[in-house]
Amino acid sequence: MQTIHTAGRELELLAPSGFSPGTSSCPVAYVLDADIIFQALEKIPEEKKSYPFLLVGVPPLDRLSQYTPWPAKALHKRFADFGGKGEEYLDYLEKVLIPGVNKELFGNGSPAKTALLGHSLSGLLGIYSLYKTDIFDHVVSISGSFWYTDWTEFVKKNVLVNKKASVFLSSGEDEGKDAHDIKRNAAQATKDTYEVLINQLPQGNIEMQWNPYGHHENIPLKLSGALAYLDKQFQ
Repeated sequence: MQTIHTAGRELELLAPSGFSPGTSSCPVAYVLDADIIFQALEKIPEEKKSYPFLLVGVPPLDRLSQYTPWPAKALHKRFADFGGKGEEYLDYLEKVLIPGVNKELFGNGSPAKTALLGHSLSGLLGIYSLYKTDIFDHVVSISGSFWYTDWTEFVKKNVLVNKKASVFLSSGEDEGKDAHDIKRNAAQATKDTYEVLINQLPQGNIEMQWNPYGHHENIPLKLSGALAYLDKQFQ
């Protein structure tokens, strides 16, 4: 694992064998919630995480604001309210962070393709990005927080901006079943989101992978499926 410094941020970098900044070009997957995802990555056997693309980890600064599409009340008094700065954060990724990474890694070039990968709230942001920008060729959402206030109504009423992306959704069938708040709708909200997307994306551009685990359980297994999907799409 390496680190790079760009746009005032320290980012984690996992590069394929033989990659040399400035002289090589390969696809890039931007990994949100990088602190969680890269910890899970360390638990995946080496033979299952060797892929011919870059993983650029972007740790959150304020995930309750950066990863949420609009303001909403906190689900518990010990947490701050959701800030709803997701559109602003996507704009920052597109106009500041990603160009900075491109300059650092590819000089005057650019990657062959670009993906966005997130888990939980950042998985929600990934799907939200489809309605706000077409910069990402692929979007991967692991246990996306589609229970979020008014989310289902939003996807049903809005049209995708990014109509050519390929999308991967991964979720536990029983996610939220023991919750006593809005999260109890997690699995159904994921199904609703999938049904909307399958009707808005080209045929074959979305894959849904269910698993028997809870929201925070066996993230390495879920991540393995997501990375295998990206490997297939990047070829």
